[in-house]
Amino acid sequence: MNNTFKLYTIAALLGFCTLTACNLVDVTDIEPVNQLSEDQAITNISSAEKVLAGAYGQVRGGLELIVYSPGSAAQLGLTFGAVGENSFVNNSVASDDFYVSAIYIRWYKIINIANHIIEKTEKLDVDNPRKAEIIGEAKFLRALSHFYLLRFWGQFYKMDSEYGIVMRDKPVADASALPRNTVKECYDLIFSDLDEAIAKAPEYKKSVYASKVAAKALKAKVLMYAKRYSEVSSLTQAVISSGQVKLETTFADVFKNKHNSLEALFATPFDEKNERNNKAFMYRSSYIMSDYYKSIMATDARKSVAITATGRNGKFLGATVNSQPLTADTEYFMRLAEVYLIQAEALARSGGSLAEVRSSLNAVRKRAGMPDITFDTKAELLEAIRMEKIYELGAESGEEWFDLVRYTKEGDLHIENIKSGIRSETQFILPIPLNTIRSSQNVVKQNPGY
Repeated sequence: MNNTFKLYTIAALLGFCTLTACNLVDVTDIEPVNQLSEDQAITNISSAEKVLAGAYGQVRGGLELIVYSPGSAAQLGLTFGAVGENSFVNNSVASDDFYVSAIYIRWYKIINIANHIIEKTEKLDVDNPRKAEIIGEAKFLRALSHFYLLRFWGQFYKMDSEYGIVMRDKPVADASALPRNTVKECYDLIFSDLDEAIAKAPEYKKSVYASKVAAKALKAKVLMYAKRYSEVSSLTQAVISSGQVKLETTFADVFKNKHNSLEALFATPFDEKNERNNKAFMYRSSYIMSDYYKSIMATDARKSVAITATGRNGKFLGATVNSQPLTADTEYFMRLAEVYLIQAEALARSGGSLAEVRSSLNAVRKRAGMPDITFDTKAELLEAIRMEKIYELGAESGEEWFDLVRYTKEGDLHIENIKSGIRSETQFILPIPLNTIRSSQNVVKQNPGY
């Protein structure tokens, strides 16, 4: 019998779409704002709310962000698949790969809508507190989108690199191509947007909407990628002590409660019930647990929730945690357990108290029913944190891949010892979609080595 992923891992795997069935789309195909339909025009707060709802709809709609985006970074197992899926597992992705283009375009669509909201809402002559909140939420979505694009397509680990991404802070007005920004310029705009989101976004109400506390959590994560470790703990502690979110009593409760989970900071439900099977059961016949993942999970208490040794996913067979009806409906972009682990790593890398590092790490392990980590060296704790993220987060947003890159750049490990297919840093990031390069007439430069 095949081992299959539970909800949080299955939903993060690659979806199926062949090149013969799906057309590559270029970023210049995004609808210019002067061609937006009448129901997307912003003339008052009510219409701004409607367009903002459309932006959130882009986050949860389709398969690009719910499935392709985290799935393309996940490294947890593949039995067989089309060339596109194997290329991600083997780190041999081509610039004309469907998934590369699909993810790329979806994030830029969200950015374009966010830019439209920001530009038009700022011009509204109204004395309504929702004006600032809407702008704050849109800036959160723009920051999230640019950050994901930078992680996949930019040399996020090299602040002085010219290979950032194309940053867009204004709505697309025509098909003119823009050159790529430097990595530093990318981080600057992301941090600026997050600071405004922290200042202007509403207080936390539901995880499906941007909030001040979600913006703080995301900023802490981006600071880790920018290697500004000493700035992280004040943000993570603010999130942890906010009282607005808290760890679930059990690991299973996170997925039982889905986007209503007590610890979900920003999570999105799937858009339509008739898509849930598709997103929850991606490649049932193609994906099983790798021997590596099965071996590391063998003694972890989370195994019973993360893996099932049946031909179909038992999580959706009945009414309990491991047998609910088929209602898979959540992708977790940020949750509190990750914040604890971000805090632990930041403290370790910034010379903080190792006792505090252990405390943050063990908060997550205690909830999982695992014994405390007692390591007393920085190197041991950093590796324990990296592994804990695999145990706890599975394939959520593909964190295990990005951690491999970050840890390699910090000199903590050699990525080729874990992924034998890695031959050079070229493979750390994806190629810019071929159609984007061609349609821009090479204004947008390709990543080195592609």
